[in-house]
Amino acid sequence: MIETTEQSAPPPPMFSVIVPVFNRAELVGDTIKSVLAQTCGDYELIVADDGSTDGTVDAVRTFGPRVQIFTQANKGEGGARNLGMSHARGEYLVFLDSDDLLLPWALETFAEIIGAHDQPALIYGAEAFFKDDERAKLTDTKRAPLHAEAFGSFLEAPARLFWRGVVGNVVRRDVAQAAGQFCEARLNALDIDYTLRCAAARGFVRIQEPLTLLIYHHPLNVSRDIGMNVGGIEHLIREEKAGHYPGGQLLKAARRSLVCRHARAQSVRAARAGQAAAAWRVYRSVFWWAVRLGRWPYVLGLPIVLLGGVVRKMFRKVV
Repeated sequence: MIETTEQSAPPPPMFSVIVPVFNRAELVGDTIKSVLAQTCGDYELIVADDGSTDGTVDAVRTFGPRVQIFTQANKGEGGARNLGMSHARGEYLVFLDSDDLLLPWALETFAEIIGAHDQPALIYGAEAFFKDDERAKLTDTKRAPLHAEAFGSFLEAPARLFWRGVVGNVVRRDVAQAAGQFCEARLNALDIDYTLRCAAARGFVRIQEPLTLLIYHHPLNVSRDIGMNVGGIEHLIREEKAGHYPGGQLLKAARRSLVCRHARAQSVRAARAGQAAAAWRVYRSVFWWAVRLGRWPYVLGLPIVLLGGVVRKMFRKVV
């Protein structure tokens, strides 16, 4: 009789770091290095390539088996994130863009928060923005003592904490599974859409210190595309009006406050860029929400910004 020993699957890591990428051969290497330099080793790193044509896949493969890479035909950022999620085994998912950097203690800090706060649904890291000439200064940042705020859920936290979507943040696996896949439309702000679908889950922690994420601002950021930004905001508005976000009537004001903050930012940006029709469309869609929320600077101010744009156009024609 021959005895056989069944080999059990390895236990899942605490973290799955998911990096969607498209044509970032010159940038994704630094992002990968920032993950591989983590002081916490209980993670897997998944790169989801979205049909790159510039050598990105070869650049990722130079890191060897430490990095899992999966490829697909181009479907957009949401599709790439979905590809990464479909292969993730971690107890928590960490979303990271292919031009941003985790500081070395980021995962260790998240693990400390998870242990101290009874496995919260969502953890927001602390971020700083940098340009090329600021990279060295920020990457030399020293680790500060941990300071964080805990809330019942994301939507129960003050609105000042609502600005960023999933990038550099942590979602518990079961919460991500309940939220489903990312929307695969070719729009910006879909990470905000995903956060809203997770936002009523119990347990939210916002880290104030130390810094955990460095966000790179450069000319190729897709967030500079006003049309995609406005389209994404209109998607958020439609989803909220259709009742597709969790939290019901109890958290409706918090959801609409968040959507209004993004609508204000993008409609003002569109107005200043001369895209008056897009700015007015967003403004009209959230007007009554903004009135009920008392957002008077926006309610009264955007028409003035738009009127100023019309006057400037008329003046240029006369001159």
